[in-house]
Amino acid sequence: MGEVCIPFACVREASLHACATSPGEVVTNGWSPSKRDQSTANSGIVVELRTEDFKGV
Repeated sequence: MGEVCIPFACVREASLHACATSPGEVVTNGWSPSKRDQSTANSGIVVELRTEDFKGV
């Protein structure tokens, strides 16, 4: 399996929430309220890390 890197855009006045529906899942979702009247924003990058990535560190 290849490397995994999943970026997602910054969304102003949004929040990020865990949305997993099954044990062992890691799922997130971000959304903004329709009024866009919050003081938050979200953005992020998800990167797969494996034990072998740290060999020699």
